[in-house]
Amino acid sequence: MGDPMVAAAIDEYLNRGVTAVDALAQAGAALAARVEALADPVLRGRAADLRDVCDGIAQHLEGNTPPVLPAIGGVVCAPDLSPAQVMQLAAGRPLAFVLEGGVETSHAAILMRAIGAPAVIGVARVMSLVRDGDMLLVDGTCGQVVVDPEPAACPAFGGTARVASVECDPRPAQTRDGVPVSVTATIAGPQDARRAMAAGADGIGLFRTEWLFLRHDGLPSEDEQVAVYSEIAGLAGDRPLTVRLLDLGGDKRPPALRLPPEPNPALGLRGVRLAFAHPELLHTQCRALARAFIGRRIRLLLPMVNDPGDVARVRELLREAGPGEIADRFQIGVMIETPAAAVMAHELAAVTDFLSFGTNDLTQYVLAADRETREPTPYQPQHPAVLRLLGGAAAAASRSGTSLSACGEVAGSARMAPFFIGLGVTELSVAPDAIARTKELVRGVSREEARALGEELMALWTTAAVDARLAGAPPAGDEDRCTRAV
Repeated sequence: MGDPMVAAAIDEYLNRGVTAVDALAQAGAALAARVEALADPVLRGRAADLRDVCDGIAQHLEGNTPPVLPAIGGVVCAPDLSPAQVMQLAAGRPLAFVLEGGVETSHAAILMRAIGAPAVIGVARVMSLVRDGDMLLVDGTCGQVVVDPEPAACPAFGGTARVASVECDPRPAQTRDGVPVSVTATIAGPQDARRAMAAGADGIGLFRTEWLFLRHDGLPSEDEQVAVYSEIAGLAGDRPLTVRLLDLGGDKRPPALRLPPEPNPALGLRGVRLAFAHPELLHTQCRALARAFIGRRIRLLLPMVNDPGDVARVRELLREAGPGEIADRFQIGVMIETPAAAVMAHELAAVTDFLSFGTNDLTQYVLAADRETREPTPYQPQHPAVLRLLGGAAAAASRSGTSLSACGEVAGSARMAPFFIGLGVTELSVAPDAIARTKELVRGVSREEARALGEELMALWTTAAVDARLAGAPPAGDEDRCTRAV
């Protein structure tokens, strides 16, 4: 960096022993604050430019080169993408994503699926094999990418047009023994809500509001949020709708917030912790929700909660957001996605209206296994420790009479959905494209049989034993459980 003042500030931080990336971030933030304090409004406006330059250099230092936006209707090929980059790219309505890195359980991959575009992740050397202008066939179901295919192969892939239709099943679902299970949609915006309603979703089980904060460089105003929330409310009609409080931090870092670098972002300023650090974000969001959802109670789901004290603090922030009736409009739920929340499920159930399993993050925290890391990895949602924590939290919810839902990538999987049904989960929130498939899965399950299977799985000792049982192996008897589990 050629600016002597900036270079001197970076050197000062480097001399204190911090890393180059941290030195750049801290120097940029300090200098931007000084510029913002200037009297001249034109000069004050340069603070954002200074931050942008420092952020861009920091990304290069970390090997995270921002992608070039594709032409409308193109295929995005990249080494990897952050959730913010996915949302920015979504504005160009890409036909598909092909990534060298990343994993299917990452937040970026979840957002790609929410957009409805095919995505193939973990394609080795794709950046060296593909050039701008190449024709690609991308099959997200089979995980196949064909470069410069034969013309005869193109019709089988639907040509070059996006296939937006989804299978529809508007009928309610219930298990073979007559237990109703609501199958709702996990969405990131109005486009997803339209697809979900077209697929026959019973409602919106998880509206990831953070997408609004990731798709642009600036923060959305209250009026901008009202417009989006109102559109989704209209699409949902009288169906249940659960809104998650903005879940930012970790790898979901809005450029406008200028969050400081963290050594362990997944363990840092995330979810309600970020809301506590930036209460103005929560105030604005809750006022917008109250304006958009006139005449109905708002189911607000809190992310990254550890104990009832977090819930009490959110209720206090709701009261600060505006007139007293705003706070009264909300039904408060908690995501069980930290080990602390799972252990404290009984106490959390006593101070909330509903609970929801967030299996993706819970798995990574229980097993100390990064959900963003490719194989080989110990990230295994079917690990007995994860299953036992889920079972204990479900029992606590049942004793309290608190409704329980499940969201995350495993909620609608053919292997794990029966486990949740056996725990007493009455709502599965899945991607719009999985609505019909999940309803059919529910109809093929008996609650009592699923409960017995769940108890058996939680008693096993290893993931290998759980996998074998889910694959159809006979039950392990007491005399050989150890042999089967090792």
